[in-house]
Amino acid sequence: AKKKEVKVGLQSDTEIQIVEGLGENEAIILNTTDLKDGDKVLISEGCTHHRQCEDIGTVKLPKWVNDYTGKKLIYKYTGGVEFPLDLTPYKIIIHCGGCTLNEREMQYRIECAGDSNVPITNYGIAISYMRGILERSLKVFSEI
Repeated sequence: AKKKEVKVGLQSDTEIQIVEGLGENEAIILNTTDLKDGDKVLISEGCTHHRQCEDIGTVKLPKWVNDYTGKKLIYKYTGGVEFPLDLTPYKIIIHCGGCTLNEREMQYRIECAGDSNVPITNYGIAISYMRGILERSLKVFSEI
C-alpha cells in the first residue's frame, strides 16, 4: 500500500496518515455507528512513557469516545512492544501515531488489524473525527 503523510495544524500538530490501495479502508477513520455497550476498544501506544494525570491514551480518548458514542465501552491499553496477537475481541483499535515505532512495526500492526477485520485508526484521525473537523482539515489537501 502506498501512503501519504500530511501534517494538519489543529489544537496541536496532528499527523493524518492516508493509506492508498487498501480499498474500503483508504482513509482510516473512526466508525462509531457499529459500537454497542460492552464492545471492547484497544488503545495502543508505541512508546512506554510514564503516564501522567489526564493522559491522552488512558483518560482523554476513552472519555471522548464515550461522550461521542454515548456507549459504555470496555478499554484495553497496550504500550511499547506489547500488541495482542489476537485482535478479534476488539471492535476498533485506536493507535498512537507510532513515532517511536519503525515503519515496519507500524505496518505490521495495521496489517494484523486488517487480517482480523478490526478497524484501526490513529489518535489524530479519531480526535479530529469526533470533534467534527476531520473533513474540514482534509479539504486543504484536494489531491488526496
